[in-house]
Amino acid sequence: MEPVDVVDALLTALHEGRFEDTPAFTDVEQASLVSLAEGADATEIVEALEEDPDAVAANFWSGFAQTLDPDLDPSAVALQAGERIELEGRVWVPVTVSGVAESERVFYLRDADGWRIDLMATFGHVLAERLVPRVEALLSSANTNAATLIAMLRDSAPSLQVAAQNPDLDLAAHQALIALLERVTRAT
Repeated sequence: MEPVDVVDALLTALHEGRFEDTPAFTDVEQASLVSLAEGADATEIVEALEEDPDAVAANFWSGFAQTLDPDLDPSAVALQAGERIELEGRVWVPVTVSGVAESERVFYLRDADGWRIDLMATFGHVLAERLVPRVEALLSSANTNAATLIAMLRDSAPSLQVAAQNPDLDLAAHQALIALLERVTRAT
């Protein structure tokens, strides 16, 4: 599937309440990093990754669906792919969704054995401020679960860089992303 097709399939699944289908469109490991921003501890996150990472991603999209207009008709929105972004050997394509009640929404898809929604590139600007203190705590922890999450965050650094390149970010969101990137890359 092409990036626009993935976003269309995601919106359709969300509209129909088929959250169990959403992990197929998502970088499921990154859904665990979102749960870190929401307050889950390192042990819970690593256990969820080992037991059922798809459930974590489905849960994320279920929560996201609650933020959407209940009357959203996926067939009534316009989807447009933007210019490819290449960074550190990875490729992203932004897909803009317009025609929704709120302003345009951009999903960043990364080519990782097929196009998947990159949650850190798409939602990093929203998560960064909450992740900074959580990453600080992980960096000062000596347990293996913290080390696992730090490695996942380090792997997501290019995604956070893509998020930081969004020209529509306000200054506070941009600064929070830079602060998060500084901490994540310090962990190397």
